Amino acid sequence: MGAGLAIPDSISDDLYFYSSGYLNGETLGSQGFAKPPMGEWGKGGFNGAVLESAGVAEEQAFEFLNHSRNNFLKI
Repeated sequence: MGAGLAIPDSISDDLYFYSSGYLNGETLGSQGFAKPPMGEWGKGGFNGAVLESAGVAEEQAFEFLNHSRNNFLKI
């Protein structure tokens, strides 16, 4: 799993947290994953989870990333 804080780009006009999964060099799909407590899966064609950072508390960012991780671990 890759995760982090990204700079504004084609996915978001703001800084955003992201997570995505990979296995054997291939991107893992997020179809069928539970909706994250905040943010969304597949924003802007990105095959992972995205949470715009504006107004997000540290605890919320950790919750978002933990939720993403738990979904990828189920694969």
